[in-house]
Amino acid sequence: MAVSYARARLTTEDDRRYRAFVEQFKLQRKNQKAIRPPRQRDIFGGQAEAALRDWLATHLTLDERRILEYEERRNRTAQIKYRELDALTIVDGTAWVFEIKASRTASALRRAVAQLNETRQ
Repeated sequence: MAVSYARARLTTEDDRRYRAFVEQFKLQRKNQKAIRPPRQRDIFGGQAEAALRDWLATHLTLDERRILEYEERRNRTAQIKYRELDALTIVDGTAWVFEIKASRTASALRRAVAQLNETRQ
């Protein structure tokens, strides 16, 4: 079962297709289980990500198009998917993608590396 990717494009959080995808995802999730309130570590993680993105912006020109839309092809079917990039800058036609994690565990770093590797594909 080979997986391939095609038709990648960068977009913003207010993109019409992305917003429809997010709303559909929320609806599916709501129908499956109760949504718990965010935990303290979730709130801290979001705050840390925003602070680091602000710091990066003082040193780099960050691209506002932080949503990666792509087509995932598997078993002769294609599905449009989205990935939120924590921070993105494009220098001389090369994309620099930043994955920000706030954690005390090595497993979080391994997840970040896996996310970056998948984004590279």
